[in-house]
Amino acid sequence: MEIPLNQVLNPTNEQRQEMIRNSLETAGRPEDYEYIVRLLSPPPDITNYAQPGELKGVKIGVIGGGLAGLSAAFELRKLGADITILEANDSRIGGRVYTYYFDAEGKYYNEFGAHRIPVTHQTTWHYINLFGLNTLPLTLRKRNNFLYVHNTRLRTTDSIEQILYPLYNLTPQEQNTPWPELNDYAFLYPMLQLPLISVQS
Repeated sequence: MEIPLNQVLNPTNEQRQEMIRNSLETAGRPEDYEYIVRLLSPPPDITNYAQPGELKGVKIGVIGGGLAGLSAAFELRKLGADITILEANDSRIGGRVYTYYFDAEGKYYNEFGAHRIPVTHQTTWHYINLFGLNTLPLTLRKRNNFLYVHNTRLRTTDSIEQILYPLYNLTPQEQNTPWPELNDYAFLYPMLQLPLISVQS
């Protein structure tokens, strides 16, 4: 399925908040919501700390042209600083974000670096919204991804339970759990093992 690049698929702030709440409810950790949102939200705008133009004539070197370095350069530029980004890679910037285009027209591409932006990354979403960037859902409704495990290649549209499950020593309960549920359990398991903490405000 080809999605037009001008079609905005970004979740709204409200949708992201709801996704965070739902995930925490599923994990049995609803009390972590305020803590996570507060911890991962962007700080107040830099102009709350210094006046626009206050750093005019000041030269600042930012080491690294990844998302953090580019964000720092952008914010310091608001204050008038002259910014030089020092990046080891002389052919591209972006750090771990590396979109590779297979054709000159940019029709066929893939992300060779970071593949997803969790809904909890409030600061990243702040810049996505600020610059009007579009995102695509990580998993489309019609999944047709490849899996390669135990020297076996299959698609997610195959009968995964019949092909994949016999390759593992699963318990009877796991053998009777549909693949999407078992997959979600595997990803949520480490989070469920975290101890409950009390956060003082």
